[in-house]
Amino acid sequence: MANHPKKAAETAVNLVVVRFILAIIIFSAVGLTIWLFDIKKNTELIILLMSLSLFALAIDTSWVYKGLERNHRVGIALVLGQILYVGTLLLFVKDINDILIVPLAQFFGEMIAALLLLIPLLIPFYRVGGIKLNLNGGWEILKSSSFWTISRLLRAIVYSFDVLLIGFWLGERKVGLYTAPYRVCFLFVALAVAIYTSYLPSITRAFTQNIEQVGEIAGRSINLGATFAAPMVVGGVILAAPLLEFMFGAEYVEGATAFRLLLLSIGFVFIYGGNHNLFIASGRTKTEMKIFLTAAVINIVLNLIFIKSYGINGAAAITVLVEFLTLLMGFYVLYKSGFYLRVWQMILPPVVASLLMGLLLWAVNSFESLFVSLAIGGVSYLVFLLIFSGMIRGT
Repeated sequence: MANHPKKAAETAVNLVVVRFILAIIIFSAVGLTIWLFDIKKNTELIILLMSLSLFALAIDTSWVYKGLERNHRVGIALVLGQILYVGTLLLFVKDINDILIVPLAQFFGEMIAALLLLIPLLIPFYRVGGIKLNLNGGWEILKSSSFWTISRLLRAIVYSFDVLLIGFWLGERKVGLYTAPYRVCFLFVALAVAIYTSYLPSITRAFTQNIEQVGEIAGRSINLGATFAAPMVVGGVILAAPLLEFMFGAEYVEGATAFRLLLLSIGFVFIYGGNHNLFIASGRTKTEMKIFLTAAVINIVLNLIFIKSYGINGAAAITVLVEFLTLLMGFYVLYKSGFYLRVWQMILPPVVASLLMGLLLWAVNSFESLFVSLAIGGVSYLVFLLIFSGMIRGT
């Protein structure tokens, strides 16, 4: 989209058709799997209804607008979709008997958001007399994204394999203690994705128009990512227990150590986002796939060895190690390819400001109110960041 904006609508329509065909195939496969295996009837319906989101995902064209750097429209559509989803839950879900409404509400919100983005792209076709489909273009894009697709699957393994083993070996209670803080971490990951995706079109164009700007743009994205990530990691590590108690209840405080480690791993994910953009924009998706494959293998082996003995804390520690190794491998490969990013210079101001904020929070630990601690942390971080950034610019 970034390199060929004039073909945006045509490309979008052709790829949506291909994605919709894939959604039908996958939905049918889910239905067949449910039919073949002995699954409780209520669970069958939940799985099938959850799979309806495949069709909303197929017609989702947010990637088009992101490539054209029209992110405000994507934001509006997604916010509206989530409002409809949550509103439907609040209106109709009263107890466990209403559980089937949840996947329907999710599908409803996602479909409305997708249609709000798709319809404006279809209007130009109707104005010129109809839509001319060229599925070959869609299939070519699908094939070219194969390494990226495999990378996403490998990342899913890293995020889910430990949860599977915890469920098999340690039981449902430990799964709950581990996945509850993971939900918060996934929220931070979504923020990281949003930040780096907004920079991807600029980096892509820089590769074709002015390659000297690539490092500068990537550096700005890493700096922005670190500005958000550093205080969340440091503040989250210090306030892990009260945060879990506030969000999920006192019984979840037992997972505070795992939460702290998972937050640290998210810090590495934020920094890696700059590497990911460079791999995508430079067409090195196969190379990145190899990095993720190595990380997935390490993750699987270590989890098989240590989860039984060290539980959820061991699983979280392995996640930290794997994300750190992924970051190092990414930097090494990019350096060998001619991309040298001054990472410390980019992340130093927010990291130092966050550590000073952490010291202040630690010193005033007598405050019992979580909201007071959050307010103190937020204000102090902004003050320290302004002071330290000014010192850096002055030197």
